[in-house]
Amino acid sequence: SIIGKGASIIYINGRDPQTDNNSLIGMLKSLPPGQIKRIEIITNPGSEHSASLKGGIINIILDKPTEGFIGSTFASVKYYGGRISTSDSFWGGFSKGKINLSTNITYNGNNIYSKTQSDYSYEDKGLQVIDRIRESGWGNLISGNVNASYSYSHDTQIGITINATGNQSHSEASVNSLYTEQNNLKSTDSKIKSSSPWHRPNYSVQAYYNHKTDSKGSYIDVTADYSSKYAESSTKYLFNNGIQLQSAKTESNGFHIKPRLFLQINSLNNISTGLDVLHSRIDNDFIDEQNGNRFIYKETIVGGCADWNARWNDLISTSCGLRVEKTHTEGKMQKDIVKHGYTDFFPSVNINFNIPKGNQGVSLGVSHGIFRPFYSSLNPFVYW
Repeated sequence: SIIGKGASIIYINGRDPQTDNNSLIGMLKSLPPGQIKRIEIITNPGSEHSASLKGGIINIILDKPTEGFIGSTFASVKYYGGRISTSDSFWGGFSKGKINLSTNITYNGNNIYSKTQSDYSYEDKGLQVIDRIRESGWGNLISGNVNASYSYSHDTQIGITINATGNQSHSEASVNSLYTEQNNLKSTDSKIKSSSPWHRPNYSVQAYYNHKTDSKGSYIDVTADYSSKYAESSTKYLFNNGIQLQSAKTESNGFHIKPRLFLQINSLNNISTGLDVLHSRIDNDFIDEQNGNRFIYKETIVGGCADWNARWNDLISTSCGLRVEKTHTEGKMQKDIVKHGYTDFFPSVNINFNIPKGNQGVSLGVSHGIFRPFYSSLNPFVYW
């Protein structure tokens, strides 16, 4: 997270790595420190980013691997609550001439156990409650990625990244509640078990093209990515000898195309413009003993943006931008289909003041954004 901005996202070389947080953290842990060229903290992302982005961006710029092969590993062991969890990761890089390759493999094995007791007293109702809770679980995650880039010329580079992740997990929680009501001692017991088996891997593919158009730093960049995810779980809930079963299968996929033009007018001014096309689809099939709930949701966002950045002197710099997004959504449950479409404008203005001493700065920004609902809000079905 970034101070003052809350939860933020991590970019690698200016691009969304299109992988889950556990895989990304595993890769960063095994990455040799010498491969990190610099880290950029972007507190006020420009209009090229989605209007729903609330936090900042931590952009990690990697250095070009040295000629030949370089590799490193990372391993850790945690002991908590009588259980052992492990994490292992390997990173390797290869460079020769115009070709750069890197790969990462990460394994996480989690094993957890906890026991807690909570006491509650409701004097106005003459009620006292003691909850004894035991939780345990385990999980395995294996992820990997391959990155390849080719410098077609001094000014042109193309690249591709492939990510894949597989996991399984199991968890149990039991609650024993003792309570006295009007001097009568009563007890209830409940238990919940949830499992997610190995299934086909989640994967993503990202390709990009970058071409420098002049010696000032102007360039054209086009990024396209596709991702596909699948999750399956089953849950058993036991309460005072009663049993309730639930199962869920969720499949999601989406693609994103993002062309951008950046023009460095002079050493003090630059402008950029770009387009975004993002389409996603979620298919959730939920079943319990009494109800079924298959919900298919589609969302398409077409956006356009323009930014102007100016440095007025060594102390003051400004940026202003405008983003336009046209959104179309469609939700389908059985025979019911709900469609919705809207267009929004998102302006932003930022002023940055550099403090000469102490490598500090002050930033003032005003922007308009949007909060897009989570999937659970679109389909508010009861999960255990």
